[in-house]
Amino acid sequence: MIGFVMFLLFEKHHFSSKVVNWIAGSAFGVYLIHYHPVCHELWSTYLPVKNLIRLSHPILNGMACIAGIFLCCLLLDMARHVIFALTIDKHKGAFFDKLYVYAEKRKIMSILKATNTAITNL
Repeated sequence: MIGFVMFLLFEKHHFSSKVVNWIAGSAFGVYLIHYHPVCHELWSTYLPVKNLIRLSHPILNGMACIAGIFLCCLLLDMARHVIFALTIDKHKGAFFDKLYVYAEKRKIMSILKATNTAITNL
C-alpha cells in the first residue's frame, strides 16, 4: 500500500538524472543476478544473514550487507553492459541471424514450426 501511495506521489514529478537512470537501467539485472541460485549460495555462505541479529548493530550491518550485495551485482551487470556493447550491440540482429541460419541447417526450425502448428490445432 505504501508503495502505491509513493508511486502516486512521485508520478507527477518529472526529473532527469544520469545517475538515477544508470542505476535504474541495471535494477532488473541486479535483481536477476542476486536471485540466481549460485549467487544466492554465495551470499548465504559468505554473508551469514542469520548471524547479523547477534551482532552489536544488526540494522547497520544488515544495511551494509544489502548495499554490498547490490554493488557487487551492479558491477556484474555493468560488465554485462560493456560486453554487450562490444559484441551484440555493434551488429544488431547479426547474432540472431546467425542463430537462425544455424537452426535452419540443423532442421530445428521445421521441428519448431511443426510443434507450433500441432499445438495451435489442439
